[in-house]
Amino acid sequence: MPKRESIFEEGVTGAQKVAAFLSKAGVFYVGTTEENQPKIRAFSWYHYDEEKDQIVFSTGTFKNVFRQMQENPKIEIFALIGGYFMRYDGTFKYLDDDSIRKQVGQDSPGMKKTYQENGWTFAPFCLENGHVEIRYSLDPVEEFDV
Repeated sequence: MPKRESIFEEGVTGAQKVAAFLSKAGVFYVGTTEENQPKIRAFSWYHYDEEKDQIVFSTGTFKNVFRQMQENPKIEIFALIGGYFMRYDGTFKYLDDDSIRKQVGQDSPGMKKTYQENGWTFAPFCLENGHVEIRYSLDPVEEFDV
């Protein structure tokens, strides 16, 4: 099967490639497991931290997805742009960081209001030891570590 050309600019980091793909996709899906059952849910918030060259995501500490990631930290993120798709797998790492929580609230004021009204807390996280695979239908495009 022929490999397609990269869809990214030359010289960008793996994390920058992931951020660009997520930006164009808009919505992406996070896969976890509970016992032996796969669980998939839609997310839309992420932040690219230039200083750390890191992609940060967020959920709520009260949500099942947060508990699932703590119990089995192997997760996968899936995003789709037309015929291109990205699979980004790695190990969940909770980032107990108020500056990230503040960023989530600034980017999502409606979500911030809902969380504040209910006494909920944002749970920022990233993936460690990440690996990304970009494909177009069956054709491989690019693979890299993040």
